Amino acid sequence: MPEYLNVISTKRSGHHAFIAWYRHHAPDQWMHLNNRSLDRLIRRDLVKVDAPRILINFEGVTPEGIERVRAREDGTAKSRTDVIFLRHPLNMLASFVHRVEKKFAKGLTGLAVHTILRQVHAQNYWSSLRTDLPRYSYDPWVSDESYRAKMADALGLTGNSPLKDISEYGGGSSFTGVDDTVDPLDRLNRWSIKSDSAIFKSIATHPAIMSGLLDALEGRHPADSLGYRFDDLRAAEWLKNAAKERVADPAVDDIISNTPPGGRAMSVMERRSGWPRKLGQMHAILEDRLRASR
Repeated sequence: MPEYLNVISTKRSGHHAFIAWYRHHAPDQWMHLNNRSLDRLIRRDLVKVDAPRILINFEGVTPEGIERVRAREDGTAKSRTDVIFLRHPLNMLASFVHRVEKKFAKGLTGLAVHTILRQVHAQNYWSSLRTDLPRYSYDPWVSDESYRAKMADALGLTGNSPLKDISEYGGGSSFTGVDDTVDPLDRLNRWSIKSDSAIFKSIATHPAIMSGLLDALEGRHPADSLGYRFDDLRAAEWLKNAAKERVADPAVDDIISNTPPGGRAMSVMERRSGWPRKLGQMHAILEDRLRASR
């Protein structure tokens, strides 16, 4: 019977670096399953993978999705531990928008915007959740040695050597080549690099998104397990000023308004991969729109 460690995070949150650090300092070896689609994970991987300790990371998982995984794990597990690992929400959004913009150089598709929204909704849910689950934050983990040492102790790790590299697993930094004068560990103000990006501002200042961002940046979300909050009044002030000058983006606004956090599109995106996911996502988007219009 295996031990399971579920790392609940989002894309562009530094969690691959955290996982590499965890596995390096853990007293035992852990097999790593990286962000599998939930259908594949539940129906195949958790059935066929044979290892005494299995670490699984989730990028943008919904509460319903993680409950499906837990139900499958609990039937076969020796033990199960969940750890939430999140990043400053505006920096996460900036990094992910930048990565997606590079991929879609000629303009973002509707499906790309949905992919961004999935991560934003997940970040807000897990950051605002009042829970007994251990929750840690990328920003102090990467910059504060004392925080990292306390975290290592809480997780039962055998050491806490200095961070020398940011893991390139998961694509490395989105900003390579953009801000190379900054120390590679300084990922704490990425939002300021994207402050002139139209798509970044359109998403961040949409009322359905902005309220959650401000709750985090103004300290209304609960502190993590070591007392850290994403308080950032400078970022909050920028966001409020940007909202006053907001230029409507009809395409982006329409997608955000018709893509609720608990909608079918979010569920399909986490359950499937490849073309089945894209086709299912398009069908689910239509379903969400029909529900919103009733």
